[in-house]
Amino acid sequence: MMNSIWFHLLVNHIPIVGTAIGLGIVIVSLLRTNKTVRRVGLIVYIVTGLMAYPANFSGEAAEKVLKGAKGISADQIHVHEEAAQLALTLTSMTVILAMLHLFNMPPSQKLQRYVFSGIVLIGIASLFQLVVTGHEGGAIRRPNLIGPTPLHTVILRSTD
Repeated sequence: MMNSIWFHLLVNHIPIVGTAIGLGIVIVSLLRTNKTVRRVGLIVYIVTGLMAYPANFSGEAAEKVLKGAKGISADQIHVHEEAAQLALTLTSMTVILAMLHLFNMPPSQKLQRYVFSGIVLIGIASLFQLVVTGHEGGAIRRPNLIGPTPLHTVILRSTD
């Protein structure tokens, strides 16, 4: 029988892997200036980006199951949850921009280029944040992944 933890572990990898694949396809479309390849990349972004929602909702359910369990850090769950919220926001932005571009909104070529640039830049940020979120989630059950400080804290401090 599948519980909420197993379901969360099943669906949370789809946005990470799918965003990486979508970003790769979109970058290839830039190099080859191929509209069909670009559309495929945008569709991959949209489909896998929408999968971030079940991953997020199932995370809430998994948290309820894990709350108070032996060896589970509530602080680490919170760190993972905060990272997931930012990942969901960035992924949602990428999905919206991909939908706009896919359906030729806005119609002007100049604005389309800006939208596409936003897709690539926010897509990179989204992928980065999804990887951080996955790492922090893995540290809930595997505290050896945490190290002296959480990964996102080290990265954020290094940019100051």
